[in-house]
Amino acid sequence: MEDKRRKMKTKYITRKRRRRFVSKVFRIVFATVGIVACFVTFYKIKGQGIGSLCQILLFEADEEYDKNSEVVVDNKDFEANSKEDDLDKQLQLLAQKDSDIKTLLDNREEYPDEILSLFVRNNETKQFVLDYPTKKDGKVSIDISGDVEENVPLFLQWDERWGYTMYGEEIMAIDGCGPTCLSMVAVSVLGDTSMNPYWMAQYSEEKGFISSNETLWSLMSEGATSLGLDVTEIPLNEQRVADNLDVGNPIICIMGPGDFTTSGHFIVLTNYEDGMVTVNDPNSIARSEKEWCFEEISSQIRNLWVYR
Repeated sequence: MEDKRRKMKTKYITRKRRRRFVSKVFRIVFATVGIVACFVTFYKIKGQGIGSLCQILLFEADEEYDKNSEVVVDNKDFEANSKEDDLDKQLQLLAQKDSDIKTLLDNREEYPDEILSLFVRNNETKQFVLDYPTKKDGKVSIDISGDVEENVPLFLQWDERWGYTMYGEEIMAIDGCGPTCLSMVAVSVLGDTSMNPYWMAQYSEEKGFISSNETLWSLMSEGATSLGLDVTEIPLNEQRVADNLDVGNPIICIMGPGDFTTSGHFIVLTNYEDGMVTVNDPNSIARSEKEWCFEEISSQIRNLWVYR
């Protein structure tokens, strides 16, 4: 009788352990399925599909594995190569219509990507870009006395007289819109032709009005005041803009993404009439020659400074 009880007890314990084990396995499987389902749903919503989920699980999101060479290559290298390939493709398309661009491509090694990108973004810079190898190290000799016939002269940051010179980490042609705009204003208001864009870029660097490759807004206020200009920062108000331009006070604007830039860009407002403004854009002759509806571009203006 005692043996029978022991056998029954052992059988009961074994059965109980088996149920616990099955229950535990079931919970683990259920939890795993739930987690995977959540991941799948999330990545489907993100529009990346199951393939991206597998890459995450296999730790391939940050690196590409080249099975032939067994070398791990950082994604940034792929991005850089991709951008260079895209740039060359764009230039090849342009070369089909312009033999000068074909000549440029034949001497590709003489042109940094930044210079070629400048041309792709703005075809007005074609001659500046073509002349880069022969003129980039030329001596700076500037006389702007013949450029100041207008009320506010238009200076271009990619003018060959100063466009190849360094400003911060890049050349003036690429990052020099700020000092070029202040030069237009200073020459107009103060009548001092020594304050050409090259001079103004040097002034900006020496006084610390540039950080990395970006001109600080303080160049337009503190920097301009130190030069002898009367500066007033005004709100975005069309009547204030009209009143100042009517009496000949030029206005520098910092523009956000839109008609003039994809990031940030300084321009000068020079005239207002019946809701339309004219601008001096240091990066474009074409944009400087047209009239702009103030209401349409006002949403792109991030700040304004008036000069007397």
